[in-house]
Amino acid sequence: MRGEQTPFTALESHFLNTFFSGIYLSATDMLHIAQSVGIELKMSSRELLIKELFNRGVELDTVTEIIEALVKIVDERVAELEEMMRLYPRAAEALLKLHTKAKATKRVLLEQMRSNPYEQ
Repeated sequence: MRGEQTPFTALESHFLNTFFSGIYLSATDMLHIAQSVGIELKMSSRELLIKELFNRGVELDTVTEIIEALVKIVDERVAELEEMMRLYPRAAEALLKLHTKAKATKRVLLEQMRSNPYEQ
């Protein structure tokens, strides 16, 4: 599975690097997403989990639901960042960078959903 390119490789890499995504997506987050769309995954590395999540999503035709769940998490994290900026104004400048990246991540997800090659 390592090194294998899929239509979701860029998105997977995006979420595995907080520098790009603005949020940290934990293994537990991925397991909850999988469970919410009826996919059973076992605890593994974040890299393997996100790859398997999208691969199984393609098999089970649940990619749109997976992306919707990711959008929900991003929205929650954006709201948390906004609250932290409000509560901790001295940290607002550093948090704003994450906030901006997280909002861009949401746009990436929505674009991926619109162009999902596996959606019927």
